[in-house]
Amino acid sequence: METKGDIALEEADEIYFSRQEINSSNKLINAAKNWYEVVAQKIEQGKRGNFIFTVDLSVYFEFMEPAQRAIKKYGNFQDLCDTIMINQKFYSLIPFKHLFNKVEMNPRVPGIGAYYEMESTRIGMYYYPVKTEKGTYSISQFLKKFYSIPVFSGMHVGSSSFMFFEISAGSRGISASVLKSVGDIKYYILAEFMRQKDIPCIVASAFYDRSSLLFVEKENSIVVKRILETPLERLVENALAKNVIDEQTAKILLSNKLVPHFPFQKFVDVSVEYLDETNEMKIRVMQDMAEELEWPEEIR
Repeated sequence: METKGDIALEEADEIYFSRQEINSSNKLINAAKNWYEVVAQKIEQGKRGNFIFTVDLSVYFEFMEPAQRAIKKYGNFQDLCDTIMINQKFYSLIPFKHLFNKVEMNPRVPGIGAYYEMESTRIGMYYYPVKTEKGTYSISQFLKKFYSIPVFSGMHVGSSSFMFFEISAGSRGISASVLKSVGDIKYYILAEFMRQKDIPCIVASAFYDRSSLLFVEKENSIVVKRILETPLERLVENALAKNVIDEQTAKILLSNKLVPHFPFQKFVDVSVEYLDETNEMKIRVMQDMAEELEWPEEIR
């Protein structure tokens, strides 16, 4: 690779799937150490190629450590994405269904549905070229069809993204236990709004990048952005007016602190109702404006 700059995808796969075998042979370990030192240098230089697919973060192998350390430091979301959750509607569209496992919820519980999940600690799976009968595709290529919005960040990104997706997919109910910070409140309100309006989505997260992305169809992106841009103050004022919270609770929330015994379910319900009403009102205003613009044309 030092002369060509990269290796073939097949060679990358062979190295990756030989990790355990390498770890049991001193001779192979020495060769692997040299390989992953070169890979680490490439990563530090900002270079990418098939060589990146030889790195895995799930198990500690001493020979792989230089590359693991480098990708954790210099890698981005696309490099480090390790989990993708997708609902049934979008799952039907993907050409590489074998990468996803079906998560089957209890069919006896009303409102609980199945979804699909891909988990991989192999670096670069977000853009890994997957060969199918219809051609070669990547997850990143498929996701370009959708509008992406940053959602959770920080050390709880994995569990928070998981909770958000399951609520939006109707696989889990709202509970105050999901809250890690006041900043998360709007995300879970959005998740419940999406569930009620049957807005399908995809959620991708990267534990080592401490970030996650929400993907929705472009036709739904406006309302999703509008909800996330709604000031928390408005939602708190609305909940206060509906007697869901008292003034003391409102003050604590607006000081960016969580409240013990916070009536989160009721807060989410009245917030979704409020957002639905304001969204419908804005739609009607825009329709009225459009009709007014068309009116002079009809007169002429």
